[in-house]
Amino acid sequence: MPTTKCSRIYEELLNRIRTGVYPVNSRFPSEYLLAEEFKVNKKTANKAVDLLVNDGLLQRKTGGAGTVVIQSASFPAGYIAFIAEPRPYQMRILTGLQQGALEYGYAVLVFFPSHPDCLQLMDSLASSRVSGFVLCSHFGNFAPRSTLPCVTVDHDAASRFPGCDTVSTDNFLGGKLIMDEVIRRGHRELAVYSSGRGLVDRTLRIDGFLESMRNAGVTVPSERIFYGVHYDDAAAVDALERIRQQLPGVSIIVCDADDAAVSMLKALRQLKLTIPVTSFGNTLNGADRPAAVEQFPELQGSAACRRLMHNIAGKTIGSGYRELTAPKLVNVEEIPIIG
Repeated sequence: MPTTKCSRIYEELLNRIRTGVYPVNSRFPSEYLLAEEFKVNKKTANKAVDLLVNDGLLQRKTGGAGTVVIQSASFPAGYIAFIAEPRPYQMRILTGLQQGALEYGYAVLVFFPSHPDCLQLMDSLASSRVSGFVLCSHFGNFAPRSTLPCVTVDHDAASRFPGCDTVSTDNFLGGKLIMDEVIRRGHRELAVYSSGRGLVDRTLRIDGFLESMRNAGVTVPSERIFYGVHYDDAAAVDALERIRQQLPGVSIIVCDADDAAVSMLKALRQLKLTIPVTSFGNTLNGADRPAAVEQFPELQGSAACRRLMHNIAGKTIGSGYRELTAPKLVNVEEIPIIG
């Protein structure tokens, strides 16, 4: 700020614009009137107005039309850092986050770091103009280390780390819904394929699968779960061979995520088998559109933004807040009816 007097005038005028004293599209007082009001020379008043013009709040008109208020807040009012993997589901979360951020006048900075580099990135951003973090999926594990307001999304950090704020889908309910529908359509010789053993969201989904199987009297539910590796097609082939050995009459394979479903569909094609598959996430495109659990990631993104803005306003990193969006089944007609 050029001078103390200029700074004082700028802050006062900025507050008046933000509180509606000078509404959008109204004519702004001339430098002559401002100089008279604040008891400064016209040059100092002009510098304060220049700063508001540079902020994008005022516009000087030509032809003697004076200066006009064009918006009540400069953009952006601040920055949110979104840390995720560049995958379709996370991009849908980002869409909701960006829409929410714009309503608050914030811009979203997007980062796709490697897992080992995440903490260093967060430390660097904490000393910049970033006001808070939205950590997506497994990056939610870094939430307890955050020094800025933080919300995790698609990762139930609140259930693992006291004080962390979380927005996610109800993974347990989603797992139960899809398995209930599979069983309702007559499938008893079923298998579950998981590519994320030990991950919080996958564990909750599998708990939902198991609850549904137990309620329906499906025999030995826990022995119907087969594990692979995240984004590993070869592991899916190995799991499929184990499924065929242990459950030779398997009629459907219930997958705990879209990546698991993609790998299993590839394995089925490789082994020239036709077994229906269900998914969890609803991001598959093209011919492979199995029955799936829709988690509404755009809603999660906007909800995460609202919570983060609450934390930024209250200057709190987190409080253990947990919000779960309700899942819904889609493409259920892709589950064959048998029996």
